[in-house]
Amino acid sequence: MKTPQEMYDEHYARLTRAFTWEDQDRPPITYNCDLFATRYMGLKLSELITDTERANTLTLMGTLLMGGGEIDSASPGMYPPASEIQKNMKFPGRDLPDDELWQVNEKEVMTAEDYDTIINKGYGYFKQEFAKRIGDGTATEKIKAMAPVMGRLARNLRSVGIVQLSTAMSDAFVESFCAMRSMPQFFRDLHKIPDKVQAAMDVAIEEHIGELRKVIRANKPLSVFVGGSRSTFLSKKLFERFDLPYRTRIVNAAVEEGAFVHFHLDADWGPKLNYFLDFPKKKCILALDGMTDMFNAKKVLDGHMALMGDVPASLFSLGTPDEVYNYCTRLVNEIGPEGYIMSAGCAAPPNAKADNIKAMVCAVTGK
Repeated sequence: MKTPQEMYDEHYARLTRAFTWEDQDRPPITYNCDLFATRYMGLKLSELITDTERANTLTLMGTLLMGGGEIDSASPGMYPPASEIQKNMKFPGRDLPDDELWQVNEKEVMTAEDYDTIINKGYGYFKQEFAKRIGDGTATEKIKAMAPVMGRLARNLRSVGIVQLSTAMSDAFVESFCAMRSMPQFFRDLHKIPDKVQAAMDVAIEEHIGELRKVIRANKPLSVFVGGSRSTFLSKKLFERFDLPYRTRIVNAAVEEGAFVHFHLDADWGPKLNYFLDFPKKKCILALDGMTDMFNAKKVLDGHMALMGDVPASLFSLGTPDEVYNYCTRLVNEIGPEGYIMSAGCAAPPNAKADNIKAMVCAVTGK
């Protein structure tokens, strides 16, 4: 029987081979099924906030039960208020019923005048001000207080041989500003005051790149998480001005520091897939959520960038085990096995069926 360290090394190597398109015994599995596992273990989603350490420890146990030792990567734990640093959120047990999924509260919190604040006082200064405006105004303090807990949860994950795919996060481009300003207001700004927006983003990216390099050097993550959904709504002209240059700087900094890049892209990125050919070859993975045509993405990016996903949430919750197994088998055969990581599209929903989660794992491992 393998030790946890031997399992960790095996999983880490398998994930690395996926990024670099090397031969595989099987595709890795990223178990982004935390919400399902929370409910599977009899917990309410609010307990991830009110009793974070216990809830996440039980969720990890659920991951082990469902994965049978075959899960290569997963999250060490969830603390939803961590999202609130850059988003105005509604949470179960505070703004929503105890077992309802947290939501982005899409409203204007960052104002047009805040672009000047960023330009004159810096991005870090503004983020502190933003954190005081949202929720009960104590988001930063709560997250700092949770840091030791999240550290213990990360160690728990490694102690059972599972790799955390991304331990560093991107910031300071369209997704961040859009979340803070609200999507309608930010997109209006891109047309009414584009130079002011760009000036603020230029300040923000300079600060962020320096911080990102420090985090990578200190933590040595396998990959850096670079999210995205809102940029799909940008025209070609706006995307090339307000997204691509900043995304490129983040990617280049991560790769220069020795990390891979994990693009987590929700919504339909089909019209923009060609842009990803300009990123460093075999240094990134594109995680899709079921909205982008996975098989078209394979055609466009084959041999250049690995793919991850994209078992749809609807299939997990409404499909049968045979339907999940057949779709996952097609992914393994047509997208992988090289240059591919099996996972849910974005994340499995809380109401996923246990047999469907097992079917995804079985399609990869044969167990």
